[in-house]
Amino acid sequence: MDIRYIIYVNAKGEVKSYELEDISENDIYIQAVHDGKLKTFRQDRVLFEGEDVVSLENEIQHLLKSGHIEVQKPKVKALLEVCFTGFSKKEKDELVQLAESMQCLVRKSVTTDLDVLCYGDNAGPSKMRDARNKSVLVINKVEFISMLNTGEIPNE
Repeated sequence: MDIRYIIYVNAKGEVKSYELEDISENDIYIQAVHDGKLKTFRQDRVLFEGEDVVSLENEIQHLLKSGHIEVQKPKVKALLEVCFTGFSKKEKDELVQLAESMQCLVRKSVTTDLDVLCYGDNAGPSKMRDARNKSVLVINKVEFISMLNTGEIPNE
């Protein structure tokens, strides 16, 4: 069985390597089995073709060194997206510092990606209602700090 290795640029601009078997092709497309699934590749997006994995690895190193491809760092979502409301400036600043030290992303308003709204004694009802309507977890300061420290929200 013939095996071919390729470096390919997909429609999103991502550069990936593939081990192909059971290959059929024409001037425009390559169809082959990769990881047990039939895949179709456009010929004009193939950066490299080789018959062995060593030549593939060498070509990847060459492309990286020449700057033709870059290693993309994975996009990492913050641990939590949190918004604070109803706190004094000093207390809010302390909570923001704590949240950021735990890799939380602090938002100034209730957004669609928000995970937690942490409220204090002076929280306005409209922001709390907006958060609940967007299925955001609404908790107080004690619950928030417990969640950061233990991963759990106390029942009491």
